[in-house]
Amino acid sequence: MERLSGAQDLFDYITVKRRLDEGEARVLLSQIIDTVIQLDNAGVVHRDIKDENIVVDVDTQQLRLVDFGSATRVTQRPFTDFDGTTT
Repeated sequence: MERLSGAQDLFDYITVKRRLDEGEARVLLSQIIDTVIQLDNAGVVHRDIKDENIVVDVDTQQLRLVDFGSATRVTQRPFTDFDGTTT
């Protein structure tokens, strides 16, 4: 994965900006939804999507989902084990 210069996780991005207007929030959320759809189409479930695992390029507002340590392949049987952050 490329290293983004001038990037920060979504938690810090929102903290610094203090507020996102509706248009900016829509742009960011649509990228998150598109990413989840792409993962689903690839048969992958991330299992730890949170603001700290989303990196924002502050210049372009492009997002990257990171930390696939809890990810797994989608299966036909239910998931029964917990994996991810508890807080």
